[in-house]
Amino acid sequence: VVIQIGADKKIHEKAKEVCSRLKDCELDDREEYTPGWKFNEWELKGVPLRIELGEKELESGKLTLVRRDNEERIEISELKLEEKVEDILQSIQDNLFNRAKEYLENNIREAENYDRLKEILSKHGGLIKAPWCGETFCEEQIKEETGAKITNIPFKYQEPRDKKCLLCDKKAEYYVHFAKSH
Repeated sequence: VVIQIGADKKIHEKAKEVCSRLKDCELDDREEYTPGWKFNEWELKGVPLRIELGEKELESGKLTLVRRDNEERIEISELKLEEKVEDILQSIQDNLFNRAKEYLENNIREAENYDRLKEILSKHGGLIKAPWCGETFCEEQIKEETGAKITNIPFKYQEPRDKKCLLCDKKAEYYVHFAKSH
């Protein structure tokens, strides 16, 4: 989003021109709201990058870009607009993906037996890695008693060696993720 700061006609024309150079860009030229109001509104809508354009930017020939993911303010030359926006959007995507991946990896708990599964569900919730025999009966029994179900069988885990199913004590065929949906 390009946010016009001020009602000056030159600023408006430059903001329109900047917005026209970008894919999927929206110009916020509303005069009835303050810049802070507009910044907040677009942040709440989830827009990853805003371009602020006011008198300062008009005079300097530079643009101020603000990332939503880390609130970093970046000043760029107007000549490098398209290239920089593309790079910054990719950087935002990478940052959000890596943060989510790290969060997920740090919040998977392990249960080797049924009592531990129930304990984790009652205290923490979230994803629980556990050995499972592959039998539908065991999955259904766990779901009926705890409300947790298998959400996926991750590819990244090796086959459980010398592990027993957390419910029936048969040889475990997989590590799976259990979770409760709310």
